[in-house]
Amino acid sequence: MPAQGVERKTELCGVPIDEWGRRGHITACEGSQVRYQEVAARLLELLSEYPDHRACADTKFTRAFCEAAPNAGLEARVIFSKADYQEWRDGEIGSDTLVLEAHSQSGAPHPHSTLGMNESISDIRSAVTDRAIRVEHNPVLSWNVESVELRTGLTGVSFAHSVAKQDKRSADDGFVAATMAVGMWRRDLRRAGREEPGSLDDWLDAVDNPDLLLTL
Repeated sequence: MPAQGVERKTELCGVPIDEWGRRGHITACEGSQVRYQEVAARLLELLSEYPDHRACADTKFTRAFCEAAPNAGLEARVIFSKADYQEWRDGEIGSDTLVLEAHSQSGAPHPHSTLGMNESISDIRSAVTDRAIRVEHNPVLSWNVESVELRTGLTGVSFAHSVAKQDKRSADDGFVAATMAVGMWRRDLRRAGREEPGSLDDWLDAVDNPDLLLTL
């Protein structure tokens, strides 16, 4: 988040955002806006620790991120259309490129990635219930979880799930990001033909075979 907004956000939300920043739970970018080059630099550090150069993202800000990422030494590509997926499957996108799959922020899934909040919310609920994931204590994520309301409504013959902030003092970014990541993980396991969700270790094994994961 922008460094210039930390003090105001701390006062508005009534939580120690400034202290969380000093403890490394939040990274503040210099100035009044998020600097995507700094975000890319942090992602580059994380990619050195994990074998899978993929993520999912809300496509609202991805173009600006992909334009800034090379300045930090990171190549990033948004995979949005059917042609993009075909290019990826054919190996025409470099293995060092961070691939960002489109994740719909509405209930309906993206037509090609099949990622949408409706399914991802169901997935994170199941993952927690099944004890398939364990979240180490993180004050920012805890605050985000406490800040959101999960809403379920009947749409036609199916249930639609959505996330809403309780009020202007709340923040849901961390929870939404975690939900999207879990949704991507569970989708990959389903595509790999696994009936049980398994663990994150299973997922890291599965991503070594992209043909199992990218069936359209």
